[in-house]
Amino acid sequence: MTLLTHEVTSWRKTGLQSIILVCLYLSAALTSISLAEELYITDDYLKGLSDEISSPDYLEKAKQELRESEKREQSQTFSSSEIEKALTSMYNFETLIRTNYPSSHAVYSKLPVSARILIFDEFKKTKKLSAAKRMIIEKYEKK
Repeated sequence: MTLLTHEVTSWRKTGLQSIILVCLYLSAALTSISLAEELYITDDYLKGLSDEISSPDYLEKAKQELRESEKREQSQTFSSSEIEKALTSMYNFETLIRTNYPSSHAVYSKLPVSARILIFDEFKKTKKLSAAKRMIIEKYEKK
């Protein structure tokens, strides 16, 4: 009788352990589903931010910044030292447009690296921000 009781007790422990494992598995699965929903919300949020930059408002503001740069270049009111510094490296060029022309930079940042290099080369060749901004807008509209 003791052997039979021991086997029944052992079977109950194994059954109880199996039930506990199933519960833990289900709990983990439900947690994963919950986290997946949170990640989906996060992805939507990030997509919303990306869509905001892609909105016509940024492009329109970038076009306005282009017109302002053309006026400055015609009246020679822009600091030549800032232009000279921006001509020295792509980093300095990007810093100039990021700090002074945020909408143009937002549009520029959506472009592939190859387009950015071409824009910087155009800026070095013409030494005019308006030419670079025009190219930013053209590349973005063709994208």
